[in-house]
Amino acid sequence: MRGVGVWLVRSGCIGVTETAARLMRFGLVGASGFAIDVAFYIALQWIGLDHRVARFVSFFPAASWNWLLNRRVTFRERAPDVRARQWARFVTSSVVGASVNAGSYAVVTSLITFFDHHRMLALLLGIGLGGLVNFALATRYVYRRRVSGTDGPTGPRS
Repeated sequence: MRGVGVWLVRSGCIGVTETAARLMRFGLVGASGFAIDVAFYIALQWIGLDHRVARFVSFFPAASWNWLLNRRVTFRERAPDVRARQWARFVTSSVVGASVNAGSYAVVTSLITFFDHHRMLALLLGIGLGGLVNFALATRYVYRRRVSGTDGPTGPRS
């Protein structure tokens, strides 16, 4: 993740704003979480879980991975919060993102025959919509900027 491409994005050498660079880092973290999500989704179905249950359960290992990497990579310049407090905000915002993610998956696989026959596309749609919601909530709520001295310690807590 700290290769030349990421350095160019972070340094502004390719003409992107900090928000765009953060979105790119968030996307790279999300891509790694996607691999975990899909692996669990497939494995859970392989052991016999219904695809809708597998979709719901597979979210949690991926979400945990994404929380940690986003804390260390995407939002590392922001004053870190106490892990438990930040995790609680993350879980709260993840419920919203997961609802959009799994909800859209359930709706399209139940109502649209194409997506019922192409469930991986429905999975991608859910992840994309949930990802946009998660980025907005991560930026404004989970890894929010804090005014020093008003919201707990500001020292490193990774």
